[in-house]
Amino acid sequence: DLTATRTGFYRSISGTTVGTLPPLVSVNDGVLNIKINGNFGVQLYFSAHNNSPIYYRRSTGANTWQPWREIILT
Repeated sequence: DLTATRTGFYRSISGTTVGTLPPLVSVNDGVLNIKINGNFGVQLYFSAHNNSPIYYRRSTGANTWQPWREIILT
């Protein structure tokens, strides 16, 4: 949930990952963090489950994140 995390692809690991996760995910997944400027950034959450949705959220610049939202592909 830190807004100052550097840009990168991070693996969430069971027992060590803390913070707010999207619904219906496990902690053995991946997060792409893109830091835009200061405390502004975007995160994409990729689940390892078959047919699992992809989620994203944006930071507001006030050291907080918006809620996770599902990306729906049609």
